[in-house]
Amino acid sequence: MKNINMTREEAINTIINLIEDECTIPMVSLGNGGAGFCWVDSNVSLEALNAELNDTGNYNFRVVPESEVAEDFEGSVSLDDYDVCVEFSSTDGDNPYCEQYLLWDE
Repeated sequence: MKNINMTREEAINTIINLIEDECTIPMVSLGNGGAGFCWVDSNVSLEALNAELNDTGNYNFRVVPESEVAEDFEGSVSLDDYDVCVEFSSTDGDNPYCEQYLLWDE
């Protein structure tokens, strides 16, 4: 991974553009008592995803250092194939939840 710096807006635009280009994006959800790896693809509602990721009142954003990328990606993807990992995490301290997305420069 290159660990490039990316703003929330750039990350969301990249996610939306990749999905519109019919790419699949590796994502790991963490929290709420479990974790899971999945591929985000064109079957997702872009409107709902865009609204969720832009919800700054309920979700924080950060670029994830390679040392903190979720272990759940291991065995499914090679981190060397991606440029950056971004994370959207719940601001609800009682019910922590986050999603990490591996992205590449278009």
